[in-house]
This record gives sequence, structure tokens and C-alpha cells, in this order.
Amino acid sequence: MPDTPVATHQALHTQLTDGILTISLHAPTQGNALSPDMLFSLDELFKRLTWREDVRVVVLRGTGTQFSSGLDVEDFSRLVSHDLPRARAALDCLHQWRSRLFKIQPQPIIGMVVGACHGAAVKLMEGCDLVLAAENAEFMPTAADAALLASHPPCVPGPAWMQASAWADWAVPGLTFSGAQAESNGLITLACSPDALETDVYDLACSLVEKDPLALQFTKETVAHVDTMSWDAAVNFTAAKFAELKSRQAGGASARASGVQNFLAGKSKPGLGG
Repeated sequence: MPDTPVATHQALHTQLTDGILTISLHAPTQGNALSPDMLFSLDELFKRLTWREDVRVVVLRGTGTQFSSGLDVEDFSRLVSHDLPRARAALDCLHQWRSRLFKIQPQPIIGMVVGACHGAAVKLMEGCDLVLAAENAEFMPTAADAALLASHPPCVPGPAWMQASAWADWAVPGLTFSGAQAESNGLITLACSPDALETDVYDLACSLVEKDPLALQFTKETVAHVDTMSWDAAVNFTAAKFAELKSRQAGGASARASGVQNFLAGKSKPGLGG
């Protein structure tokens, strides 16, 4: 049986069962707050997962009755005062996860929210492929986290799929929003009954484990890239990805597969003669 990937931070617990890796934020006395070291450890863990074929789906959750209270304000404030570049590097983990890295992570990432999801913890959820939350979960921006995030401006804007007017309502410190409201505004995928949430999350995870892993990975890559393309480029890119998928499933290589790799590396642009 494969070894469970272990995080280097004591407040991150991992459990691997039948291809599903559960990563739990585990600092209950601190409200599962996100410290700089926790963020660095989580970043390192996700990078190691890229090469783990036995990890098919990741579930990211909190321990106990809440997801996270947001940033560990005391730790971050101390770091900002003494080592601002390192503080910004920790915040950049959040930005990179939500803007790019989670989108190209081979495994689908499911966020599971019960109780509080406050401040910068919302940023962590923005990067997940799917987010299921209890209907009575509590999403809330906090003034302390907003001030810390301002030290790394890329973290501040809301997710691209939410209209600016909708995000403006979410960015007011102290205002709370339920899981049901988060679903209606597009911040999460689905609000569930609190009693059914865990079952719904792991039923979904099990269904994804049964899918072709290459197809899931290529779907994620396609969704991550086509948003910024013209229609013609998106059509060509999708066709190239499909050709690469069929080739890799058959165990071979193709010219289109090489073309896609060159595109992702910034060496060419599909459909533009590059």
C-alpha cells in the first residue's frame, strides 16, 4: 500500500484512502489559522503530489467545526515587521494557488467548508476546482486579513469568474455570507445540508477517482488556458489537447502533443503559425 504523503507542518494532517488524499488544516486552538510556515508546507506538499499517480483526488478541509479563521495574524504581523519579503512569499502561495497552480495540478481539488471560512481562507477556496460548503457555513472578510493581504497586492482582487460588483459586496470586512449565498454568487460550487456535506464530498471524490486520470488532467489544463484565448485559438488548443490525450492513452507520442507542450512552454501559439 502506498505511503501517505506527509506535510512538513504539524498543523497539516494527511490521510490517503483509495486514491483520495484528505488534507486537513489542524490547528483547532487557533481556529485552523493559516500561518506562513503552514502555507509554505502546503505549497511544498502540493508540488510533491504532482508526481504521485496513486493520489487521484485531493480533499482540502478543516479539522473540527470550522474550515479556517483566516491568516494567523500574530505570526504574519511579526513576519511583516521583520522579514517582509518572506511574508509576501507566503501570501504569494495563496495567489499562485488560486490564479494558476491549482488549475494545472493533475488531481482535482475539492474544497470542503464547514463553519467559518474567514479572511484569506476564502482565497484558498478560490483555487479549488470544486467547493462544497454547508448551507450554514460562514464566509466573512476580515479587516486584519485585508490589511495583511494589501502587502501583496496580487492577492487582493476577487476571482475572475465573479463580477466586480458581486465581489465588492464580498470584500466588506465584517459582513457574513452563508454557504447558500456563496453558491448563488458563484464563490462556491454547491451548498449542501450540513448533515449530508461529508457524504456528498466523498461521494463526489469517489466518482472522480473512477474517471480517466489523463482526461481529468487535460480537462483542467484546457479550462485553465482557454479563458484567455481567442475563439480560433481555443478551438485549435482544444483539438490539440484531445489529440494529445488520445495519443497518451494509446501509449504513444504525436506531433500535436509536442505542439501543445510547446504552447504551454510559451514557444508557440496554436493557429497563429507559431
